[in-house]
Amino acid sequence: MRNFLNLKFFLILMLFLFSIELILQLTYKILNKNYLINRVNLPIFLNNEVACWKLKPLLNYTHSTNEFSYKIYTDKNSFRCLESLKKKKDENFDIKQKTILFLGSTSAFGWGVEYDKSYSYLIAEHLKSKKIINNSINASIPGQLPSLQLCWFINEGYKYKPDIIVQSVPGSLNLRIPRGEYKYKDFCKKICEKTGYYASSKGHLLSNELLRNPKFYLKNSAIVFYSWYLYVLHNSKKNTNEGKQLKKIEKYDDEKVYESFDYQYEKYVNLVQRFSNGTKVIFINIPKSYSIHLEDRKRWSHQSRNFSKEDIDYIYNIKNLKKKYNIIETKKYLIDNKKNKRIFHLIDASLNKNGNFHIFNAFKNYCIKNECFN
Repeated sequence: MRNFLNLKFFLILMLFLFSIELILQLTYKILNKNYLINRVNLPIFLNNEVACWKLKPLLNYTHSTNEFSYKIYTDKNSFRCLESLKKKKDENFDIKQKTILFLGSTSAFGWGVEYDKSYSYLIAEHLKSKKIINNSINASIPGQLPSLQLCWFINEGYKYKPDIIVQSVPGSLNLRIPRGEYKYKDFCKKICEKTGYYASSKGHLLSNELLRNPKFYLKNSAIVFYSWYLYVLHNSKKNTNEGKQLKKIEKYDDEKVYESFDYQYEKYVNLVQRFSNGTKVIFINIPKSYSIHLEDRKRWSHQSRNFSKEDIDYIYNIKNLKKKYNIIETKKYLIDNKKNKRIFHLIDASLNKNGNFHIFNAFKNYCIKNECFN
């Protein structure tokens, strides 16, 4: 009898949770004109032999969430573009004209904003107005590592003969470029296998690892999402001192980290030069949202992040890497210019329109000061 009551209670509880889940899923769909499953993991990808995945060609997709809504267009070559250019870029691309190539992940792609509000587009248009370039290509792909973008470039991208490459770099400064020979497709295929991600038949990115796939579905639970949403909203209103930001350090005890980074940047530049001689490489460091908005650090505490150690690593490595490579440090610029306005979306943690504009200005100021194109 007791087991029967327990089973009955369990079934009633499951039915109740299912009903709540269904109501919340429908609420999200009505409010945002899109399904919750497409909030972060968009059905816009195809598998790619050398870079794991790429964007579908000739996309016309609306990405709507509770924070933003924008259109994603791609041309025949799977590069993000304006709607007006969707059908114009074809196989007759003029490689004799000066070209800038953008490589990166979500930030360089322009996640969360219309393309003409992304820093990649703003930079390209600025350089065109100065007659420094004629063409621009945005080959950035959400979720992709710089190592995979480098694989794509030396196997396919070099054919566009870019004069300038602008590679976005994650907040940690880690390009994640392992030792090895990048000109062989088999080597790049091994990197793909190591990431464990692939594009499903519907175009979503999934993982081969069984432990990650349940997380994908759990994150798309409406109950989990709205619980997380309320938690973030609650903590965003708190004036937290969760890791006061360090501005300078007295000493650094982890030289191996810098040596690893130095190797990666040197490898990146050398390989680009080998396959596209004379191409200028500029790196843009895009910080984590919690590096700019300290109040966001509370929400990342579940990952046991050592914010002080991250700050120390960053201060030392950016200082030394800037001496050898063209790296635009945007963190200080964003902190100095945010003026109590959000630079990153609160929930999505990606650059908003304001953030993209500031990244563009940081690029412009850096290139004026360092005479990038003289």
